[in-house]
Amino acid sequence: MGFKEVGCEVNVLVTKYSDKLKNFSKYNIIEIYDKDKGLKKLRWLYYRIPQIIKTVRMLKPDIIIQQCAGINTLLYALMAKIFKVKFVYHIANDIEVDGRLTKK
Repeated sequence: MGFKEVGCEVNVLVTKYSDKLKNFSKYNIIEIYDKDKGLKKLRWLYYRIPQIIKTVRMLKPDIIIQQCAGINTLLYALMAKIFKVKFVYHIANDIEVDGRLTKK
């Protein structure tokens, strides 16, 4: 059983034009930002981070679940702390725990 089956509202945050949209048709798909919008070196600071914060504030989640290590992991963990909700990081690949990332 998943969250949806036990009556939870499930929102999946994706970038605009994501090719993953069709895989989550039974969930609420929310496009949070256009990954190509803005100046390349500055887009995280003035566009993406504000868009993510705005979306999380609007959704008022009880829990934030994130997978695949990246800058988003840090952002969602910080937002969970700021909004006082639980944060769960789902390890999606062996490389995230077997030391290969630290060897690079």
